Amino acid sequence: VLERKLTTESGILSLVQEIISRSDTIHMLYSSHMSKQETLAELQEFVPRIIKFVELYVQGVGNPGPDNFKGTICAIHDIEENIWQPKLGIKGKIDVTTELKRLRNKVMPLELKTGRSSFSAEHKGQVTLYTMMMSEMGNDVFAGLLLYLSCLGCFGNNEWRDLTILRNQLAHHITRIPAIREDGNVFQPPQLPEPISHHSACSKCPYLTLCTSFLRYDGLDKLASSNPLSMIAKTCTSHLSTQHIDYLIHWTGLLLLEEAELSNFSQQRDLWCMSPEQREKRGKCMSCMIVCGKIVMSGDSYLHTLQKSKGNSDLQLLGFTIGEYIVVSTDKRLALATGTIRDITHTSVTLCLNRNITQRNVDCVFHIDTYSLQTNKVFNLTNLGCLMDDTDSAAKLRRLIINKEKATFIEKLPSSIMRPGKSILKPLNLGQRRAVVMALTANDYFLIKGMPGTGKTATIVALVELLVKLGQSVIVTSHTHSAVDNVLLKLMARGVDFLRLGSSSRIHAQLAQKSEQHLTSGCATPEQLESLYNSKLVVGTTCLGAGHALFTRRTFDICIVDESTQVLQVSVLRPLFCAKKFVLIGDPEQLPPVVRSKRAKELGMSESLFARLDSPDVTVCLNLQYRMNQAITDVANELTYNGQLKCGDILLVMDELAEESWLRPILSSSLQNSFVMLDTGPTCRTVNENPDGNLKEMLDGISKEERGYTNLFEAAVIHRVVRLLIKAGVVDSGIGIIAPYRAQVALLRKVVSADAVEVNTVDQYQGRDKDVIIFSCTKSVRNDYTENNKENEILGDKRRLTVAVTRAKKKLIIIGDVITLRKYSPFNQLLECVCSNNISVLSDGTSGFQWDKIMIELKKACQ
Repeated sequence: VLERKLTTESGILSLVQEIISRSDTIHMLYSSHMSKQETLAELQEFVPRIIKFVELYVQGVGNPGPDNFKGTICAIHDIEENIWQPKLGIKGKIDVTTELKRLRNKVMPLELKTGRSSFSAEHKGQVTLYTMMMSEMGNDVFAGLLLYLSCLGCFGNNEWRDLTILRNQLAHHITRIPAIREDGNVFQPPQLPEPISHHSACSKCPYLTLCTSFLRYDGLDKLASSNPLSMIAKTCTSHLSTQHIDYLIHWTGLLLLEEAELSNFSQQRDLWCMSPEQREKRGKCMSCMIVCGKIVMSGDSYLHTLQKSKGNSDLQLLGFTIGEYIVVSTDKRLALATGTIRDITHTSVTLCLNRNITQRNVDCVFHIDTYSLQTNKVFNLTNLGCLMDDTDSAAKLRRLIINKEKATFIEKLPSSIMRPGKSILKPLNLGQRRAVVMALTANDYFLIKGMPGTGKTATIVALVELLVKLGQSVIVTSHTHSAVDNVLLKLMARGVDFLRLGSSSRIHAQLAQKSEQHLTSGCATPEQLESLYNSKLVVGTTCLGAGHALFTRRTFDICIVDESTQVLQVSVLRPLFCAKKFVLIGDPEQLPPVVRSKRAKELGMSESLFARLDSPDVTVCLNLQYRMNQAITDVANELTYNGQLKCGDILLVMDELAEESWLRPILSSSLQNSFVMLDTGPTCRTVNENPDGNLKEMLDGISKEERGYTNLFEAAVIHRVVRLLIKAGVVDSGIGIIAPYRAQVALLRKVVSADAVEVNTVDQYQGRDKDVIIFSCTKSVRNDYTENNKENEILGDKRRLTVAVTRAKKKLIIIGDVITLRKYSPFNQLLECVCSNNISVLSDGTSGFQWDKIMIELKKACQ
């Protein structure tokens, strides 16, 4: 209202409608369990008071009354102004920064309150802190304004000293490093401020359980009998055992130890201890930047593009990443604005900021610094506090996690569950199938220990797909965005619908259509938003993202945590609160949660929830791997797995390969079969010239001239090989297909349905690599074929063949007509050094190979 200088009821009501229709407001209302109608009704009650305020304190019309502030606002300098004052050790965000007419145009902070006019010590103290901060910025501020809409009060600086003392006392307690008893690995009771003695305030306090839990641990017996907490503490913690409170104290100590260690590496102090140029040399700062181009509004944010004011430093070499949280400062003021990095080029950076930094800083030079939020610390401490709540979900998790109550399982799954699961379970090996079935029978939780390359993701995808068929709701979560997206991409390929929560800048580009931002863009009311959220059986998010409001409104049937051995024990709690049971997947022998503090690690902070709950009764081990060759597997077994890790390439598809032994070398993980040559023989037949049925559709868009540079027979073989590799557990993004001709590349892209399998020419693969490379040579000519200048053909280019061959990290499969290829000297040289055992001839009736079967499979895939 003040910013737009609105004075009429109609203008203010129009603004109210605009505000409650914004996307961010709709999400806020959903979180608050409020409808637009309820919100509108509440806001309309304030409209007359706002009009009265504008008349009295902006227009100067009327008498404010004897006890109210006498003065008028002539200008608005800023709204929600962000101020950091390192000298005072305080950060703040002022509601409105005003300029007053009758007080020699002084600048004063105005704090807005919508409740009753209490003028409480907390409210007055807040305004006083703002006056202190603005004074340190060089403003001549003698007082601040506290607005309750119905009245406006003015408060001076007589409380500055007391507030500074209180601030220092608070800082003293929250920065203390937890002490450990000399007699063992147990934390000493934390030294906390003296608790207040106020019955009504304590009984309504949201932190009562935590406060009294710490008192129960140490200090309750020292309270005066008159202190109401001495009675309240026993009642409000009656649901907690001594073991529960010990867990709370222990993990609070661990988190604070880790925070103290991390603060030693924090660059936050550099903001006020170093010049921008010094910070840039240390990394994580772009100094001396100027705004170029126009400021663009993006929702409630402002897009700024900045470039260096001098010099030509490559901005991409300064250590910044897209999506990173940053603060923007000037030479005179820290943290003028905050936001994230939208894009970085060699010469410019685009920022998404919470305000227009040019509005009050014309022709200024800006400095951009990365800034580490305390999100993880607050998130983990909140999770720990929620675990102590007197709720059914918290009580269940306390029994399972703290008390280690034994998990239970139902004895047998009904046929109504197993019947729809047959087709989903069929591609899995026995261990994977058992893991899925055990997860379904679990009443509380279940663990899947997946050794390297054993198909953990394939097992998760099958489990989720089956759960969805059964109508059950699922949370898919992990510590990182990439781990969540890895599962969701495979679910999307299987046709499973889901909602991906999280910032669009952090999720995989292929999941954009499934993102919250995209799916909720058309929601105009909280009810529509709720309907959209509730319509998705599968929701994917990181553990940190599980703080989303959706999880306070829904209870899911199951929560699946991938890579759970890499997540801190308390970090994984948040998604578990809103699920009836959970499945943890991981490998305790691989990377544990990241802990910087050596002492915290010694005291058990690196123990994941998986490691805490792991026991033979609740864990299935996947040990058939499809990634490494036998030599590497032997090393892994000697080093870590004690012979448990098995090569499962043939075991998985034994039934399928019983009649198609030509495929065995392709799936073999032995070093001897790292290179495989599939000799198709003379495929120079008429299928490319006169294709029938569905195969004709495969060649649509390819001219008759270009069809001389395509080979449907090789395409059919590649379709079979790729399908089998993925089925055997090879990650589709680890497979690359190379063809010498663009026409064959276009054909193969139609044939290969897996989105993440990349098909390209040799040139496009320069400087790249893949675990498995399949090279389609394409050309097949009759025996009487002659060409005078074969060396000028692509197949005659030795350098291109060298590039193609050296793109493979683990397996190289070349498919082509050997007789034709021998006409080209590079291939002839290659074939001369290849062992005959590495060449498989694809001929009808040999090793179970049938061209008709291969071509029929291709036709079916095209339908």
